[in-house]
Amino acid sequence: MKGYFVLTVLLAICLSHVASQLDPAVKQAIDELIQDEYFTKGKISALGLAVVKDGQVLYTNGYGYRDVENSIPADSSTLFYIGSISKVVA
Repeated sequence: MKGYFVLTVLLAICLSHVASQLDPAVKQAIDELIQDEYFTKGKISALGLAVVKDGQVLYTNGYGYRDVENSIPADSSTLFYIGSISKVVA
């Protein structure tokens, strides 16, 4: 859980300086952070990301595989089942 907190804080810092569009260097930093922290260490199989500010979508990306067995990659349109995570919100 500590890793998720660190990722959230780093993303918040990076995105606090966002105007109307994400700088390519910020996009690359986000992609590298997610790749290094979650996929290189084998913590998760897929992740979808959307950066939204003032109702405007600034950046979307998918990481990993939505279907690991068949090597089908996740993308920004992949729909994920939320499973038990909804218990935390209730």
